Amino acid sequence: MPEGVKDIVTHVIVRNPTASLAGGTDFDFGDGANADTWKNTVDLSAMTATTDYYVVEGNNAQYTEFDAGDVFGVKPVTGATADAEATIDVYGRRRKVE
Repeated sequence: MPEGVKDIVTHVIVRNPTASLAGGTDFDFGDGANADTWKNTVDLSAMTATTDYYVVEGNNAQYTEFDAGDVFGVKPVTGATADAEATIDVYGRRRKVE
């Protein structure tokens, strides 16, 4: 993220896993070493087809804006029983810091 901006994440789409995510009951999203500053304990185990997608929303909760230099990602805590990759699309609002 460029200097002088903050990001407000509203939702994330997890899509097109390369294999079934069965068994993957605990994924964390956010920044930092544990990627746990936005949403925790997300169950993606229902994603069993490569055409599946899952919307992770941040509704009705309090969050902190992400600063320039923060790296948003996902960390499997209890990951899927098979090796798999998936794409995440991060949505929200970017605002310039005055």
